[in-house]
Amino acid sequence: MGLTGSELHTATLPRRVGHTMAEELLTAAQPIDTGTALDIGLIDEIRPDRNFAHSVHRFARLYSEGPLYRAALYGKEERRRAIGNVEVILAQETSRMYPCFFHDAMGHRGLRASFIRKSPITPSASTQMPLAG
Repeated sequence: MGLTGSELHTATLPRRVGHTMAEELLTAAQPIDTGTALDIGLIDEIRPDRNFAHSVHRFARLYSEGPLYRAALYGKEERRRAIGNVEVILAQETSRMYPCFFHDAMGHRGLRASFIRKSPITPSASTQMPLAG
């Protein structure tokens, strides 16, 4: 996190973890462990390492059949409506990403290096893309 990106994260992340936590994650540009991700609502659950493939297969079957499938589709549709005009948000994110990726505006290279190396970022490299909504 912490890097200006796409995939509607400026709209979806605050809905998952709350506006304050989204800002903290994007500003810190540091990895978080799975336990923390679960605690803050970034992920729904942690799958066990043991029998991982079986666990994921069982999970996928549950969500591909019957009421869970319909509930998941309905929930997704509701979340998309809550986001608003997806095309507008994607266009805004893309226009903010371009100078970051191609002209290193906002210190993107330093943020990426810090993220990959799991090292602290410098205050001058700490930047943030405004959250949608």
